[in-house]
Amino acid sequence: MQIYFILSLLFAVVVALFAVINSEMIEISYFVGKVEVAQSVVILVSAAFGALIMGLFAIFSKLKSGLKTRKLNGKIKVLEKEIEGYKKAENKAAEEKTKLEEEEAKRVEKAREELGKDVVEKK
Repeated sequence: MQIYFILSLLFAVVVALFAVINSEMIEISYFVGKVEVAQSVVILVSAAFGALIMGLFAIFSKLKSGLKTRKLNGKIKVLEKEIEGYKKAENKAAEEKTKLEEEEAKRVEKAREELGKDVVEKK
């Protein structure tokens, strides 16, 4: 960020030196008339307007980025809640699976015991 400030300052010095070197009077014609002004003033005013316009573009871009960031952060929160719901469902399914496996193991054990009794009775 400091490098941009330093480069901007350096550019401003170059523009100022250029304006001082070109200080003769010039005539500017516009739609309703003519004005005689120092060329250095025209250069400095043009540079200032250019900086102002670029500043406005930068502010607009920053606002647009901020709005997009806000929107995406909201979407992230929604998706995090959705993930949390999936994790709860996964945990519930795992508990249900464990419960069913335990019940199945009990049934198998009971069936084996009954088969064992039938085998002993037949002997």
